[in-house]
Amino acid sequence: MTIYFPKDTGQKYYASHYSFLFNLLKFLNLDIELYNPDPRTNNSFIFRIDKKRILIDYGDHHFITEDWHEFNIQFRFHYLIKAHGDLSGIFPLTPISFYDWNRYTNLQNEINYTCNTDKILNNQIPGATARQKRVRIQQMLRDKYHADLDTEITDKETFWKKINECLISVCVPGARNDILDRGQFQYMAFGACTISPPLDITLPFWRQPQADTHYLACSPDYSDLIDIIERCREEREKCRMIGQRAKELFLSTSTPDKKWEWINQCLRDG
Repeated sequence: MTIYFPKDTGQKYYASHYSFLFNLLKFLNLDIELYNPDPRTNNSFIFRIDKKRILIDYGDHHFITEDWHEFNIQFRFHYLIKAHGDLSGIFPLTPISFYDWNRYTNLQNEINYTCNTDKILNNQIPGATARQKRVRIQQMLRDKYHADLDTEITDKETFWKKINECLISVCVPGARNDILDRGQFQYMAFGACTISPPLDITLPFWRQPQADTHYLACSPDYSDLIDIIERCREEREKCRMIGQRAKELFLSTSTPDKKWEWINQCLRDG
Protein backbone atom coordinates (compact mmCIF):
# COMPACT_ATOMS: atom_id res chain seq x y z
CA MET A 1 0.00 0.00 0.00
CA THR A 2 1.36 3.38 -1.05
CA ILE A 3 0.04 6.70 0.19
CA TYR A 4 0.38 9.66 -2.15
CA PHE A 5 0.46 12.89 -0.20
CA PRO A 6 0.57 16.46 -1.61
CA LYS A 7 3.90 18.26 -1.63
CA ASP A 8 4.34 21.58 0.12
CA THR A 9 4.09 24.09 -2.70
CA GLY A 10 3.11 27.00 -0.51
CA GLN A 11 -0.48 25.97 0.12
CA LYS A 12 -2.31 27.89 2.81
CA TYR A 13 -2.38 25.98 6.12
CA TYR A 14 0.20 23.42 4.95
CA ALA A 15 2.18 23.84 8.17
CA SER A 16 -0.89 23.04 10.26
CA HIS A 17 -3.68 20.96 8.74
CA TYR A 18 -1.67 19.16 6.07
CA SER A 19 1.23 18.54 8.44
CA PHE A 20 -1.04 17.12 11.11
CA LEU A 21 -2.16 14.29 8.84
CA PHE A 22 1.25 13.86 7.20
CA ASN A 23 2.99 13.49 10.58
CA LEU A 24 0.36 11.00 11.69
CA LEU A 25 0.97 8.81 8.62
CA LYS A 26 4.72 9.22 8.97
CA PHE A 27 4.60 8.14 12.64
CA LEU A 28 2.97 4.89 11.51
CA ASN A 29 5.92 4.20 9.16
CA LEU A 30 3.65 3.96 6.14
CA ASP A 31 4.96 4.09 2.59
CA ILE A 32 4.46 7.74 1.57
CA GLU A 33 5.24 9.35 -1.77
CA LEU A 34 4.87 13.09 -2.31
CA TYR A 35 3.13 14.28 -5.46
CA ASN A 36 2.28 17.62 -7.05
CA PRO A 37 -1.04 18.50 -5.41
CA ASP A 38 -4.39 18.88 -7.07
CA PRO A 39 -5.27 22.59 -7.02
CA ARG A 40 -7.90 23.46 -4.45
CA THR A 41 -9.35 26.76 -3.40
CA ASN A 42 -11.31 25.78 -0.28
CA ASN A 43 -10.44 24.36 3.13
CA SER A 44 -9.54 20.90 1.90
CA PHE A 45 -6.89 18.81 0.22
CA ILE A 46 -6.58 15.42 -1.47
CA PHE A 47 -4.42 12.44 -0.73
CA ARG A 48 -4.53 8.98 -2.26
CA ILE A 49 -4.21 5.44 -0.96
CA ASP A 50 -3.23 3.46 -4.04
CA LYS A 51 -5.97 4.42 -6.53
CA LYS A 52 -8.50 5.75 -4.04
CA ARG A 53 -8.83 9.53 -3.91
CA ILE A 54 -9.62 10.82 -0.42
CA LEU A 55 -10.79 14.34 0.37
CA ILE A 56 -9.77 15.85 3.69
CA ASP A 57 -11.93 18.82 4.69
CA TYR A 58 -10.41 20.71 7.63
CA GLY A 59 -12.78 23.67 7.63
CA ASP A 60 -14.75 24.47 10.77
CA HIS A 61 -17.80 25.42 8.71
CA HIS A 62 -21.06 23.49 8.23
CA PHE A 63 -21.27 23.48 4.45
CA ILE A 64 -20.15 20.59 2.25
CA THR A 65 -17.32 20.83 -0.29
CA GLU A 66 -19.14 21.16 -3.63
CA ASP A 67 -17.35 18.33 -5.42
CA TRP A 68 -17.22 15.93 -2.46
CA HIS A 69 -19.11 13.22 -4.40
CA GLU A 70 -16.24 12.98 -6.93
CA PHE A 71 -14.02 11.28 -4.34
CA ASN A 72 -14.06 7.74 -3.02
CA ILE A 73 -14.52 9.09 0.46
CA GLN A 74 -14.37 12.33 2.45
CA PHE A 75 -13.09 12.86 5.99
CA ARG A 76 -13.89 15.98 7.98
CA PHE A 77 -11.83 17.33 10.86
CA HIS A 78 -14.99 18.95 12.28
CA TYR A 79 -17.81 16.54 11.56
CA LEU A 80 -21.27 17.59 12.74
CA ILE A 81 -24.04 15.00 12.96
CA LYS A 82 -26.71 17.64 12.37
CA ALA A 83 -25.01 18.91 9.20
CA HIS A 84 -23.32 15.86 7.71
CA GLY A 85 -25.00 12.84 9.27
CA ASP A 86 -27.33 12.07 6.36
CA LEU A 87 -24.60 12.07 3.70
CA SER A 88 -23.05 8.73 2.80
CA GLY A 89 -19.35 8.71 2.06
CA ILE A 90 -18.54 11.49 4.57
CA PHE A 91 -16.88 10.44 7.81
CA PRO A 92 -15.39 12.15 10.88
CA LEU A 93 -11.65 12.21 11.46
CA THR A 94 -10.47 14.41 14.35
CA PRO A 95 -9.55 18.04 14.90
CA ILE A 96 -5.83 18.76 15.17
CA SER A 97 -4.28 17.49 18.37
CA PHE A 98 -0.54 16.75 18.20
CA TYR A 99 2.08 17.08 15.47
CA ASP A 100 4.84 15.21 17.29
CA TRP A 101 3.45 11.88 18.46
CA ASN A 102 6.71 10.72 20.00
CA ARG A 103 6.65 13.82 22.17
CA TYR A 104 3.09 13.09 23.27
CA THR A 105 3.98 9.49 24.12
CA ASN A 106 7.09 10.46 26.05
CA LEU A 107 5.22 13.04 28.14
CA GLN A 108 2.62 10.56 29.34
CA ASN A 109 4.74 9.66 32.37
CA GLU A 110 5.44 13.32 33.22
CA ILE A 111 1.89 14.65 33.18
CA ASN A 112 -0.47 13.58 35.94
CA TYR A 113 -3.68 15.47 36.63
CA THR A 114 -4.35 15.29 40.38
CA CYS A 115 -6.68 18.29 40.82
CA ASN A 116 -5.07 19.03 44.19
CA THR A 117 -4.60 22.79 43.79
CA ASP A 118 -6.89 25.76 43.24
CA LYS A 119 -5.07 26.95 40.10
CA ILE A 120 -7.37 27.80 37.20
CA LEU A 121 -5.89 27.75 33.70
CA ASN A 122 -6.99 29.93 30.81
CA ASN A 123 -3.96 29.99 28.51
CA GLN A 124 -5.41 31.00 25.14
CA ILE A 125 -4.29 33.77 22.84
CA PRO A 126 -7.23 36.19 22.42
CA GLY A 127 -6.90 36.55 18.66
CA ALA A 128 -8.90 36.49 15.43
CA THR A 129 -12.67 35.96 15.67
CA ALA A 130 -12.41 34.75 19.28
CA ARG A 131 -10.63 37.85 20.57
CA GLN A 132 -13.55 39.71 22.12
CA LYS A 133 -15.01 36.59 23.70
CA ARG A 134 -11.70 35.38 25.15
CA VAL A 135 -10.82 38.80 26.55
CA ARG A 136 -14.22 39.03 28.24
CA ILE A 137 -13.99 35.56 29.83
CA GLN A 138 -10.40 36.11 30.93
CA GLN A 139 -11.38 39.35 32.66
CA MET A 140 -14.29 37.59 34.37
CA LEU A 141 -11.90 34.98 35.73
CA ARG A 142 -9.31 37.59 36.74
CA ASP A 143 -11.90 39.58 38.68
CA LYS A 144 -12.90 36.50 40.66
CA TYR A 145 -9.72 34.50 41.11
CA HIS A 146 -6.79 36.94 40.93
CA ALA A 147 -3.63 35.03 41.93
CA ASP A 148 -5.25 31.62 41.38
CA LEU A 149 -5.64 32.35 37.66
CA ASP A 150 -2.89 31.42 35.18
CA THR A 151 -3.18 33.12 31.77
CA GLU A 152 0.49 32.95 30.78
CA ILE A 153 1.25 32.06 27.15
CA THR A 154 4.17 29.62 27.03
CA ASP A 155 5.79 27.00 24.81
CA LYS A 156 3.72 23.87 24.22
CA GLU A 157 5.50 21.57 26.66
CA THR A 158 5.19 24.09 29.52
CA PHE A 159 1.51 24.53 28.61
CA TRP A 160 0.91 20.78 28.81
CA LYS A 161 2.80 20.37 32.10
CA LYS A 162 0.60 23.01 33.74
CA ILE A 163 -1.91 20.14 33.99
CA ASN A 164 0.10 18.81 36.94
CA GLU A 165 -0.74 21.84 39.06
CA CYS A 166 -4.25 22.89 38.14
CA LEU A 167 -7.80 22.50 39.36
CA ILE A 168 -9.42 23.04 35.99
CA SER A 169 -8.77 24.49 32.54
CA VAL A 170 -11.28 26.92 31.07
CA CYS A 171 -11.37 26.63 27.28
CA VAL A 172 -13.02 29.27 25.12
CA PRO A 173 -13.49 27.93 21.57
CA GLY A 174 -12.41 29.85 18.51
CA ALA A 175 -14.34 30.23 15.26
CA ARG A 176 -17.49 28.59 16.62
CA ASN A 177 -18.57 28.46 20.24
CA ASP A 178 -19.24 24.70 20.03
CA ILE A 179 -15.96 23.69 18.38
CA LEU A 180 -13.35 21.46 20.02
CA ASP A 181 -10.36 23.77 20.41
CA ARG A 182 -6.86 22.32 19.87
CA GLY A 183 -5.70 23.16 23.40
CA GLN A 184 -8.79 21.60 24.97
CA PHE A 185 -8.31 18.43 22.91
CA GLN A 186 -4.67 18.21 23.99
CA TYR A 187 -5.63 18.63 27.64
CA MET A 188 -8.26 15.91 27.28
CA ALA A 189 -5.60 13.66 25.73
CA PHE A 190 -3.41 14.11 28.81
CA GLY A 191 -6.31 13.42 31.18
CA ALA A 192 -7.20 16.91 32.42
CA CYS A 193 -10.70 18.11 33.21
CA THR A 194 -11.76 21.06 31.06
CA ILE A 195 -14.70 23.47 30.95
CA SER A 196 -16.21 24.79 27.71
CA PRO A 197 -19.61 25.43 26.18
CA PRO A 198 -21.33 22.27 24.86
CA LEU A 199 -19.24 20.68 22.11
CA ASP A 200 -20.67 19.60 18.76
CA ILE A 201 -18.07 17.23 17.35
CA THR A 202 -17.93 13.61 16.22
CA LEU A 203 -14.72 11.60 16.49
CA PRO A 204 -13.72 8.34 14.77
CA PHE A 205 -15.90 5.30 15.47
CA TRP A 206 -18.81 7.76 15.83
CA ARG A 207 -17.79 8.68 19.37
CA GLN A 208 -18.76 12.09 20.76
CA PRO A 209 -17.43 13.97 23.81
CA GLN A 210 -20.23 14.01 26.36
CA ALA A 211 -20.78 16.84 28.82
CA ASP A 212 -20.22 15.82 32.47
CA THR A 213 -18.52 12.66 31.22
CA HIS A 214 -15.53 13.86 29.16
CA TYR A 215 -15.63 17.59 30.03
CA LEU A 216 -17.74 20.06 32.00
CA ALA A 217 -20.18 22.13 29.96
CA CYS A 218 -20.97 25.74 30.80
CA SER A 219 -23.70 27.73 29.13
CA PRO A 220 -22.83 29.26 25.72
CA ASP A 221 -22.84 32.75 27.30
CA TYR A 222 -20.57 31.57 30.18
CA SER A 223 -23.03 32.94 32.74
CA ASP A 224 -22.65 29.85 34.96
CA LEU A 225 -18.87 29.48 34.54
CA ILE A 226 -17.96 30.73 38.01
CA ASP A 227 -20.55 28.47 39.65
CA ILE A 228 -19.11 25.45 37.83
CA ILE A 229 -15.56 26.30 38.91
CA GLU A 230 -16.70 26.64 42.51
CA ARG A 231 -18.31 23.20 42.34
CA CYS A 232 -15.02 21.81 41.02
CA ARG A 233 -13.38 22.87 44.28
CA GLU A 234 -15.92 20.74 46.15
CA GLU A 235 -16.02 17.83 43.70
CA ARG A 236 -12.39 17.09 42.90
CA GLU A 237 -12.90 13.35 42.50
CA LYS A 238 -15.51 14.05 39.84
CA CYS A 239 -12.99 16.26 38.02
CA ARG A 240 -10.37 13.52 38.17
CA MET A 241 -12.82 10.98 36.77
CA ILE A 242 -13.82 13.32 33.94
CA GLY A 243 -10.16 13.82 33.07
CA GLN A 244 -9.58 10.07 33.09
CA ARG A 245 -12.57 9.42 30.83
CA ALA A 246 -11.47 12.22 28.48
CA LYS A 247 -8.09 10.53 28.11
CA GLU A 248 -9.74 7.16 27.50
CA LEU A 249 -11.89 8.75 24.77
CA PHE A 250 -8.79 10.20 23.12
CA LEU A 251 -6.85 6.92 23.30
CA SER A 252 -9.76 4.96 21.81
CA THR A 253 -10.40 7.34 18.90
CA SER A 254 -7.60 9.76 18.16
CA THR A 255 -4.14 8.21 18.36
CA PRO A 256 -2.36 7.46 15.06
CA ASP A 257 -3.10 3.72 15.32
CA LYS A 258 -6.78 4.35 16.00
CA LYS A 259 -7.13 6.91 13.22
CA TRP A 260 -5.45 4.60 10.72
CA GLU A 261 -7.76 1.77 11.81
CA TRP A 262 -10.72 4.10 11.31
CA ILE A 263 -9.57 5.30 7.89
CA ASN A 264 -9.28 1.72 6.66
CA GLN A 265 -12.65 0.78 8.15
CA CYS A 266 -14.32 3.71 6.39
CA LEU A 267 -12.64 2.82 3.08
CA ARG A 268 -14.11 -0.66 3.37
CA ASP A 269 -17.56 0.53 4.45
CA GLY A 270 -17.73 3.63 2.26
